[in-house]
Amino acid sequence: SLQGEALQWYANLDPEVQENWKLLQRALLAKCRPTFRGNNGVECDEFVQAVRQRAIAEGKEFDNEWMAKFASTCIAGEALRWYTRLDKTTKHDWDLLQTALFNQYPTPNLLHIENGIQYVYVSL
Repeated sequence: SLQGEALQWYANLDPEVQENWKLLQRALLAKCRPTFRGNNGVECDEFVQAVRQRAIAEGKEFDNEWMAKFASTCIAGEALRWYTRLDKTTKHDWDLLQTALFNQYPTPNLLHIENGIQYVYVSL
């Protein structure tokens, strides 16, 4: 059952939305937008997965432009500053954008430091 802020949010929805599962699902997804701030590679992995899940829920999992556009609305903080420096082609293509994200924010097992030099292993 809903409580607190969740109950208040639901109570403020239009009755048509409350009674229609598809409309309610869209309203819930709109409220629960993932945010990526560029803290680390683990956050990046979780963000990419959340964007993919959202695309599937919207029936857009094969629409690279939609996925890139949606992801762009979820990027904040230092990651947003990085994102604004990307070229236009990368910003509009999810395959290119997720590759850029993974390259910029590698997971710890892809990071190796030896003699003070940081090596990042990426697959292209």
